[in-house]
Amino acid sequence: EVFAVAEVLSSQGIMCSVPGGSSVLEKQHILGLLAFLQTTLDLRSGGDGHDLFTALTAPWMQLSRIALWTVARQASKQGLTLFAFLSQPTAVVLDTIDIEVDELEAILQVLSLLKELGVTERQKSFPDWFTSILSETGYLPWLLDQPEKFSYLAEIQSLSESVKQFCYSNHAFGLQDFTRAIAVMRERNIRLTAQYVQTETAAIEITTAHKAKGREWEY
Repeated sequence: EVFAVAEVLSSQGIMCSVPGGSSVLEKQHILGLLAFLQTTLDLRSGGDGHDLFTALTAPWMQLSRIALWTVARQASKQGLTLFAFLSQPTAVVLDTIDIEVDELEAILQVLSLLKELGVTERQKSFPDWFTSILSETGYLPWLLDQPEKFSYLAEIQSLSESVKQFCYSNHAFGLQDFTRAIAVMRERNIRLTAQYVQTETAAIEITTAHKAKGREWEY
């Protein structure tokens, strides 16, 4: 596993780079964003948001993990979905769990944002809406603060380009169509690749025998 080798070398202070990589749809930050989009659609359609917990625990949401686990555990004890539990009056929720008021309010604000985005998606072209949520959800500011920001930017750019391609032949293409298309791609193992920026550095390049075929190095 080239990424495991790269991690070991990096931990020893040895600069290295890994060309290419796995499908963009397998990246954790992309999976978190896709879960957020799926939850937006589910809530708009009257569902309980099967991926709501995953959406709320995305790092760019900056919500307390302990508070989220506490809420989810109590919802499970009551036999309720997370959405149904959070839809109760705030006073009722606070009476049954031990979290701070501001922690609950922060969770409810994200839940409100999910509902709001489900409405605005129908008011804009899907590419414009998709671009806007990257900032509105805090995803883009979070991404730009990460050590891997250049790789992350290439990956989200690849997903954004896919959105434009989907909409090119179908101007009515929307969130529901997008989630279906992504589901089909994942089910059929259709890779979505990113164009990573390659720079000349003194780093060791970690690659596989297959990818190294036909290439030459000085050493």
